[in-house]
Amino acid sequence: MSKQTTKILVVDDEEDGTLLLKLVLEEYDVEVASSYDEAVSFLKTESFELVVSDYRMPEKDGIDLLNYAGKNFPDMKFIILTGHQDISEEMNERAKFNCDSILSKGCADEEILEAVEKALQCKEPKKISA
Repeated sequence: MSKQTTKILVVDDEEDGTLLLKLVLEEYDVEVASSYDEAVSFLKTESFELVVSDYRMPEKDGIDLLNYAGKNFPDMKFIILTGHQDISEEMNERAKFNCDSILSKGCADEEILEAVEKALQCKEPKKISA
């Protein structure tokens, strides 16, 4: 599958975050959602290989979305972005829900691209959480 046909859903309640990620991922087919509910609507109607989601969002957060995606789309890859300096709590959630990667917001574009490419190349099935 070429980059142009690889569909990625970017989820962030901050418009600046989604615009930046859309630019970084310009070689991919990127859709943008600004909330959990909007992301779930996209996931129900379109097929995505990867979701890149902000960790902290109003109402339901990135872990809620990761859990939903894991239960309903177990082959979908998932990356969480966090703006918090201490990501140890997020790392625990990663192990619990089998996230492909957790990155700090503001990391280098190359780091985001590397995580995306690594997640898309991984063929191992996810473990579905209870």
